[in-house]
Amino acid sequence: MSWIDEALTGIEGLTDEVKTSVLANINKSFPINAVPKEQYNKKVSELNDVNTQLTTTTSEIDKLSKSSQTAEEYKAQLAKVNTDFETFKADTTKRESNGNKLEQLKKHLSTKFSPDAIDLLAGTFDLNTLVQSENGDIVDIDSKITALATARPSLAIVSVPVTPIPPTGTTPAGEVDTSKMSEADYWAAQRAEKKS
Repeated sequence: MSWIDEALTGIEGLTDEVKTSVLANINKSFPINAVPKEQYNKKVSELNDVNTQLTTTTSEIDKLSKSSQTAEEYKAQLAKVNTDFETFKADTTKRESNGNKLEQLKKHLSTKFSPDAIDLLAGTFDLNTLVQSENGDIVDIDSKITALATARPSLAIVSVPVTPIPPTGTTPAGEVDTSKMSEADYWAAQRAEKKS
């Protein structure tokens, strides 16, 4: 995300430490809240394929409707086209459902695992066997992810509690001197400043 880095460069008063912290927070939350470009492009490509197939099927049905074949030939061809179309519709619905399941699965995986491991771990699930509830959530996903975290603890996110340390110095104007603070101290001072 070099464009964010470039956007932050040149902001007066923005230290490298704060800039690094902002970039780290963006990099952490971006995969959870945004659709990756290649996934978006893949969905657009699938939609284009569906539209192309729909146009082709509609064209075939129109041709069959206008031809002067015997009734039996017409019925056989129409039945084949309808069967092919229903199969295609079912496959498309299944792909869409699996895409939705994959998005939900990755969202849940991102709460317990490193962002680098999410695609790898999502690939271990058989999307066809996952069941979605009426609201779109995957049924019993928490227990499946907990079992996966137990099976692959090296990929899980390790949460380390951060204890805020009071600021070590102030400037002559009475403001907190952030130049010598750790990142945790800086953010604790920022939160304290916002509360006051």
